[in-house]
Amino acid sequence: MIGEKPTILVAEDEEDIRKILELLLSKSNYTSLFAADGFQALERIAKEGQLMVYKHKGFWSCMDTIRDMEYLNKLWNENNAKWKVW
Repeated sequence: MIGEKPTILVAEDEEDIRKILELLLSKSNYTSLFAADGFQALERIAKEGQLMVYKHKGFWSCMDTIRDMEYLNKLWNENNAKWKVW
């Protein structure tokens, strides 16, 4: 929370949609912040000390596609799942 009220950050590239959301959210019990894109949103929360980062040193792999899922399942089935620590 940036202030007394919970905060909502809206990242929207369409200015008309941002304006509509700003109007709607102004009637809510939230502090509303607006950004024209994701980069601007990250810059804004970083300046306000609300962006935290954790440096992960272990295994990491995304699973965004079928190919990713098949690769991770292959590692699991071959008993080579680097994320399995138990």
